[in-house]
Amino acid sequence: MNSEKHSVAKQVLAGFGLALIILLMTLPAHCATSAPRHDNGLGVVIDGINPLMYNMGVVAHGEILEDAKEREYTSIDFLPYGGPMLYPEGLLLCGNQAKPLTQWPLKVVVLTYERQAHTMFKGIGCHELVSVNRINVQ
Repeated sequence: MNSEKHSVAKQVLAGFGLALIILLMTLPAHCATSAPRHDNGLGVVIDGINPLMYNMGVVAHGEILEDAKEREYTSIDFLPYGGPMLYPEGLLLCGNQAKPLTQWPLKVVVLTYERQAHTMFKGIGCHELVSVNRINVQ
């Protein structure tokens, strides 16, 4: 009789222990039934950083590159407007961008491209070109 009480007590204790373990595992899993409030009139997440970059200047030189997977990239030397012509800025664009970049040779343009690099070419991130617009500078 005493051994039966011991086995029942062990089973009850094991059941309580299992229930306690399950309860402890659910503690970090707190959920909300509604989305968190945002401090703007739209109630949505608005990032404070513009996802686009804008460079104004002249495209001095360009080269089409290709990786082992036969993806194309356009590497350009860009001379920023108002800066010394001795210091071009290098920029790597995804895809073959020869056509939009050569519409206005040696004219001042504004390049608009995505700030975040999407793929890498030999360790350098390439950016998606959004637009090339000519600027009339007097």
